[in-house]
Amino acid sequence: MWLWAANATWAQPGVFTSVDEAFKAPKTVRKLVLSGKGLTELPPGLDAFPHLKWLDLSRNKLTQFPKELVHLPALETLDLGRNKIVVLPPEIGQMRRLRYLCLEHNQITGLPPEIGMLDSLQKLDLTVNRIGALPPEFYHLTELRELLLRFNEIKELSPAAGAWTKMFKIDVSANELSELPEELGLLPLDTLNASANRLKTIPGFVAHLKNLKKLALFSNEITEIPAFVYELTQLVELNLGSNFITELAPEIGKLTELRILQLHDNRLTSLPPEITRLVKLRELYLSGNRLTSLPEGMGKMKELNYLEIQKNKIESLPFDFTTMHKLRTLYLGGNPLLKSEVEVLRSAMPKTKVVYP
Repeated sequence: MWLWAANATWAQPGVFTSVDEAFKAPKTVRKLVLSGKGLTELPPGLDAFPHLKWLDLSRNKLTQFPKELVHLPALETLDLGRNKIVVLPPEIGQMRRLRYLCLEHNQITGLPPEIGMLDSLQKLDLTVNRIGALPPEFYHLTELRELLLRFNEIKELSPAAGAWTKMFKIDVSANELSELPEELGLLPLDTLNASANRLKTIPGFVAHLKNLKKLALFSNEITEIPAFVYELTQLVELNLGSNFITELAPEIGKLTELRILQLHDNRLTSLPPEITRLVKLRELYLSGNRLTSLPEGMGKMKELNYLEIQKNKIESLPFDFTTMHKLRTLYLGGNPLLKSEVEVLRSAMPKTKVVYP
């Protein structure tokens, strides 16, 4: 979200939200915010701003990528998100100083080979487009740190992705991927999101991502959690919800840095007692499984703030359940619990919002 000033210019020097105001001092313009102004074409004369580094044209009505942008020699950040752009012209390859390019929520169907010439690019956001394939030159973007490709139609990533040796975040969720290249294991990733694809297994290269903090693979076709996942001891968030997982191994207790664990909508029938070792856990999602009980000792999970266990087969709760004093939200509906037990729980945990049924 952009923070708007009360008048046409921002309080910060060099930042403008009006082209007319910017023209009054063209050599001082560093950032120009023209978001949400209903533009159908680029305002003329922007090449009068030789020091413009940041241009925000998001939330307009542009149907074409403005070729005039190549005449902005200092431009490093370009936001064209939430327009109606369908095609990127070859001229985009001339914008070699770009470090951040946002094209999210457009209608782009493909990328030109010249995209690979953006050799300063560090962050690229192509979220919510219609891209079906990436050209070979795309893998020449070796300065990339963050790549957002979610909600496209991509069916394959090339092994050439191993060239992205500075990449720390990849989001390819909501595409049509049935596998990921093993070469991703060469990257210094701390965040990987490949949710809502067609993966049947957790890729083996994940074992090599020792710095991984966030792993999201929800809504795939995964049936088991391989042993190497439990060795990713730096994980802070793990989301494997909406799969076909039937078992959680005792080794889950090794992931002691976890703050968020999502295992909802799987086929779990029990939880190992070792899950109570996750004493830093703040959010736990277990709804939509086949659990008949929860392990004793959950009271040790003192940081737990949010718990979903609805739509299971749980008949009673652990004796120390009420000692989770930071628990603020608890979903219990869809379990065969006695109403009297729920009322006792509400009385013992007055600060907790207990949702039942």
